Amino acid sequence: MDSNNYQIIRLTNNTTIVGEVILSPEEVIVLYPLEIYSKPLQDANGKVIGEQMVLRPLLVMTQDSDVVIDTYNVLFINRLDQKLISTYEDMAATVYSGKITYEGSAYTGKEQNKKEFTEEEADYLKQALDSMLGNKKDDIVH
Repeated sequence: MDSNNYQIIRLTNNTTIVGEVILSPEEVIVLYPLEIYSKPLQDANGKVIGEQMVLRPLLVMTQDSDVVIDTYNVLFINRLDQKLISTYEDMAATVYSGKITYEGSAYTGKEQNKKEFTEEEADYLKQALDSMLGNKKDDIVH
């Protein structure tokens, strides 16, 4: 991957992706694309006080590692900040290494793979649910 060519691309459907970009007049090819999305940060009362930017895989359920976008669908392209390159590279390496697996099958109406949560995960989910339901707590969900 060429870190000099990492770009952030905002699409007309409000999706924002980051990756190594190859430009032509007709299309933008993004190698190892990751989606950038924001998660709201709330205070203990559920009031939104900011947002956190998060990366997640753009391409799922495929072995492809690039996406071709018609330039008509691009609003803007900007270079990824130098201090964020290692974060992008770490996430892209994990996503596109083949180490992530999708187990189980589509929902069939029968309980399949039960996930056991750690105490910390269960506490986080409880706090997040309480926050969404408006249950006033002193805890802050990050």
